[in-house]
Amino acid sequence: MGNTHMAEQMHILVQSLREVSPDSYIYVVSIPPVTKVHDSEGKETMAMINGYNKLLKEMCENDGVVFLDLCSQLEDSAGYLSADYAEADGMHFLVQGYRHMLSFFQTSIQIR
Repeated sequence: MGNTHMAEQMHILVQSLREVSPDSYIYVVSIPPVTKVHDSEGKETMAMINGYNKLLKEMCENDGVVFLDLCSQLEDSAGYLSADYAEADGMHFLVQGYRHMLSFFQTSIQIR
């Protein structure tokens, strides 16, 4: 379906959430990274993920909602999912990854 289509669908979802729950805080979370090995298989690549995340961030800025960049929190120095957090398939998470995500969300989400 492509990054642009998916970002447009997220925009529609955000607008729908605002309509039905105008007092809610809306947070949009980036797509997490994949490992270099998974990337090389070509199904879900970091180029695709980074492109989509860029569109999500722009949408959030335009729509006035918070963008949480989980992707950068889980990346290694080369920009792929860190082996510290990756299951063998290169896209799912070990317990350490979920712990890191929880910590990131707890420090990022603020009750207003």
